[in-house]
Amino acid sequence: MIKEGLKAIAAAVLLSSTALGYPLELKNTARTGYTLARFTVSPGADGINRCKQLCYQNNGCLAWSVSENVCSLQFDVPEPLPRKGSTSGIKPAYLYPFMDTRIPESWGKTFKVVLCNPHKIPNSNQHFGWKEKAEAIGDAVPPEGAQGVLYLYPVTKVDPAVVEGTFKVPENGATLEIRTAGNVNSSYLLKVAVNGKVVLSKTVSGSRWRVVKVPLDSYAGQTVTVDLLGCRKGWFYQYIFIDWIKLVPND
Repeated sequence: MIKEGLKAIAAAVLLSSTALGYPLELKNTARTGYTLARFTVSPGADGINRCKQLCYQNNGCLAWSVSENVCSLQFDVPEPLPRKGSTSGIKPAYLYPFMDTRIPESWGKTFKVVLCNPHKIPNSNQHFGWKEKAEAIGDAVPPEGAQGVLYLYPVTKVDPAVVEGTFKVPENGATLEIRTAGNVNSSYLLKVAVNGKVVLSKTVSGSRWRVVKVPLDSYAGQTVTVDLLGCRKGWFYQYIFIDWIKLVPND
């Protein structure tokens, strides 16, 4: 039963991003362990919102969960577990005080890092986030040949890394281009969701930088929310590197 519940959560997390963005908050789902603090909150939406805000305001909190009117703040991000009546969520990466999630290039005006693993890159003293160039940092080894790169990693086995942007597609249509790579001798699974619908799923290896193209002609003239989900394919080395993202209008 638990295994089936986890599969359902995984499907919701990986495939059901909403038009308002990636679902940082999941209903009928708990995250247990790594307790930083516990509070009693009022029932219903007010208590859930209070718990979330307490987490967002606490530099040591990375996730939160409400169950039976008890708010648990957590210093790490537990795996989601099915639990009827519970609601849980993850703090957005752009609120982490220790991670450089800025994107100082032009595409940073449209896209932001929403989720990323909060731990340091293994065998290094650096966190994931923006780096000035593509180079080996601990176990994270991107291909050479890029300046200004996002280093990302999925939050948990279920929760992916997420980069999100909202923009208007030109009237004559356009293609979204993503220059990306996985780790050397490994790969990650890239899913691209437009307004909550996955329109592309592709394995990206670390053998070289490649440009992944996502046609957006069917959204011509519309304002869309695009989520890039970096998902795990296995247990190790699921590093995600993004050099740039471009919206290329049709001629």
